[in-house]
Amino acid sequence: KPFTIRVPLIKGVNDDFENLDNTAKLLVGTPTLKRVELLPYNTLAPAKYSMVDRKFTSEFEKPTNVITTPFTDRGISVKIL
Repeated sequence: KPFTIRVPLIKGVNDDFENLDNTAKLLVGTPTLKRVELLPYNTLAPAKYSMVDRKFTSEFEKPTNVITTPFTDRGISVKIL
């Protein structure tokens, strides 16, 4: 079955070249992979917490520069959402 891999990216946690390169290495040659979707960290979370009267505490940030070359260099279709 065709499938898509979705990778949430968190600045300073898993958005570096080494992590994305290792992910691409793992996926290269997968015959039914349609594409990889990179999802920058959702910064709307604080607003959602306030709607349910909870305090949001997180140091995570949205990546400013999403690296796609580990995938494109290996012929893997990649999309940034």
